[in-house]
Amino acid sequence: MSEAARKTFSDRTSNANDPQYDVKLDTSKDSLPGGPVKHFTLVLDKATPKDLVSVCFPGALQKESSTRFVAERDDFTPPSTLRVLFLTAQLPEPAIHANSSSAAIGRDQARDLIFAALGKHPLSSVPLKCMDILDGDVDVDRWVFDVHERHDATCAGDPHTWPRLFSIRVDKHGGALSTDYDDPDLDFHSMAQ
Repeated sequence: MSEAARKTFSDRTSNANDPQYDVKLDTSKDSLPGGPVKHFTLVLDKATPKDLVSVCFPGALQKESSTRFVAERDDFTPPSTLRVLFLTAQLPEPAIHANSSSAAIGRDQARDLIFAALGKHPLSSVPLKCMDILDGDVDVDRWVFDVHERHDATCAGDPHTWPRLFSIRVDKHGGALSTDYDDPDLDFHSMAQ
């Protein structure tokens, strides 16, 4: 390991803001079939090129891409314990919008906007009382919710299913709504409020 890499690892492991994942693989003879492994492959995939990975492994790993490293051995007896350390790049701070004059819209406010919009401008024949609005993907600038059709004693349908109807995004800095409803490519388009 170069001195620069050693310093980077040292700085990152001492920084509490960088998440660390220490993975221990049990490769002892009790967990593997007896004798050497006919064809052994170790694949290490980092989430991003800026993440760091460290492993004590006999022999070289081949770099296949900026995030993927592979080692292949034939008739190989792996060490009884294989430890891998992943150091992930610190997540960026949420963007601050300098021209935002009011506080960002919270999750509950976003849900209220969705219920109000669906009450005025239904997107589906499914009654609003038979819709469940669930937290979806995380987005710095928008709240994202998935809308599912509920099936129970009050709402008709197979109670063993819970189909997704569409998703709705709410802009955190203005409240504009967009949806992927009725779009074959699931692209978002503006939604009436």
